[in-house]
Amino acid sequence: MGINWSGNGKVFSNDEDVGVKMIALAAPGILPHTALTHPCATQWQAVLMTVLCVWVGASGVVRAADMEGLYETEVRVFSQSATERQEALRTALGEILVKVTSQRTAPAAPGLAGAFKRVDQMVQQYRYRPLAESRLLPLPAAPVAPARAAVRKPGGVSPPPPVVSPSPVVREQALWVNFDSAVVNKMLRQAGLPLWGRTRPAMLVVLAVEEPSNRYILLADSGAEAQTIFETRAWWRGVPIVLPQRAEAEGGLRFLEVWNNSQEAVLRVAAHERADAALVGRATHQKTGWQVRWTLFQPREQPMQWESAGDANSMRSTLEAGIDGAADVLGKRFAQLLSDKAGNIVLITVTDIVTLDHYAKVMDYFKSLDEVADVDVRQMHANSVTFRIAARSATETLVRTIALSKKLSPVVSTVIADPLAADAPQGSNESAEIEVPAPTSAATELKYQLLQ
Repeated sequence: MGINWSGNGKVFSNDEDVGVKMIALAAPGILPHTALTHPCATQWQAVLMTVLCVWVGASGVVRAADMEGLYETEVRVFSQSATERQEALRTALGEILVKVTSQRTAPAAPGLAGAFKRVDQMVQQYRYRPLAESRLLPLPAAPVAPARAAVRKPGGVSPPPPVVSPSPVVREQALWVNFDSAVVNKMLRQAGLPLWGRTRPAMLVVLAVEEPSNRYILLADSGAEAQTIFETRAWWRGVPIVLPQRAEAEGGLRFLEVWNNSQEAVLRVAAHERADAALVGRATHQKTGWQVRWTLFQPREQPMQWESAGDANSMRSTLEAGIDGAADVLGKRFAQLLSDKAGNIVLITVTDIVTLDHYAKVMDYFKSLDEVADVDVRQMHANSVTFRIAARSATETLVRTIALSKKLSPVVSTVIADPLAADAPQGSNESAEIEVPAPTSAATELKYQLLQ
């Protein structure tokens, strides 16, 4: 199977020579404001505003998903012996490192060599379960060797067939393992590896298949083998996915729209399915095998393209290459290097907090973020609370993570053109409304509204 890449990506950078540390998002009448062209504004502010502009849609809410099970996996085993369990735990740790960092080379990182020797110290739980109750897919069938023609000895007498000893009974099963997230995250920070948090962009997966006598688009709940392959591989890579719900006759994607790689049509359906990105696979299925051309579409990002191919028995690996490629791209964009020390103080004011349940909801949310080392209350008002956050990351990284959730929305008012609008699909005229107060030398301050 081969994979070929083409495309361009963007990376947000942080200017370390920044003196301005105050940025707030204010509604009219709450805080005084200035335009982004204030003489004290810096490139750092522009970067932060860009992050917000990219992620705040017309409704102010970005659709994403909290990926569960990031620190758990399953490994195929053939016994419950201590020796095989230790080997399986090391395999499980390698899979978790890929899922949490998004890097398939993470298990081989020099800074993690000792982790596999003390893998027991990172395991919170493990248990054995029947293979049928696991997410593990069946192993590929072993190729059947062709029958050999009988050879006659002189005199016309054939030798008796060889006696084959019966194979020992092997009880194939799954070892489910759950690792301590705090221990794994600390290990990754100390090793200088990126961390992809629990809140991740949801991805629509569209597979259009052309066969000699048929063409179709894979729909959700189809029960097809391809759907199982996609869902299983996406769970292993930690990417929340959805498949198209509506057939062409019900107003869904038309086959030609997918086959022609129509970005506008695909992203329209992705928005309807509440997805942030779309993976399109255009598959040609012949008797000789599979050939798939993949494209990953993201709003305001250049499409990424690659290919995978295999023989007639390689559908699984060919389709998994699509999920792997998309996970690599999304992880590279969203996984962040976090410091083991919390040296960045951020003040976040959240409005519409009027009950204890609201307060607990916001506090628990901030504590759940990988970027947050500590959080406490700085100030309380009638319907808002200002939280003091000790962050392990740069402020724009924290802003990007918050923007992916459905819990908080930036308070917006003044229109600022999106600097990345040139990367949006043609015909798009999107901008985000953000109000920026006069910068000061205080700690970074942000303002959000609690979404009920």
